[in-house]
Amino acid sequence: MTDDAFVPGSSTARDRLVVAGAYLLALIVSALVGMYVSDLPPIWVAALADLVGTALIFEFSLRLDNSSVYDPYWSVAPVVIAAYWWLVGVGADVLIRPAIVLALVLVWAVRLTMNWVRRWNGLRDEDWRYVMLRERHGKRYWVVSWMGIHLLPTVLVF
Repeated sequence: MTDDAFVPGSSTARDRLVVAGAYLLALIVSALVGMYVSDLPPIWVAALADLVGTALIFEFSLRLDNSSVYDPYWSVAPVVIAAYWWLVGVGADVLIRPAIVLALVLVWAVRLTMNWVRRWNGLRDEDWRYVMLRERHGKRYWVVSWMGIHLLPTVLVF
């Protein structure tokens, strides 16, 4: 981690704000999509919203030329999805189990997100595996990034 990692005004702090803004935009657009398709079964609402969120984060990865922009998705998306399941299941007879699951997912997410925050040194820093894929696949890298780094993990997390 660089010395300026948490210093306001540093390039790393600015880069984290850019990523946070991307995630906020993805959350808002995904929620709007979820509201638009709310007449579908909840699993499809969540799946479509998750897919739209992934596509938006991929677009940011593409424009910023850094697939590591997706990395926090592993910890952020499960909280949003679990919160959605909790909200659509509020009328259920048993509320304590979903609340415990949501709390556990939140604890896991905070731990995982903090690991990313401590480790990630800004937009000039990309996971070594992505760099290797970029070198190996050349012009096809962004297809590989979409399918293997963004879409497949989203499906696995979902």
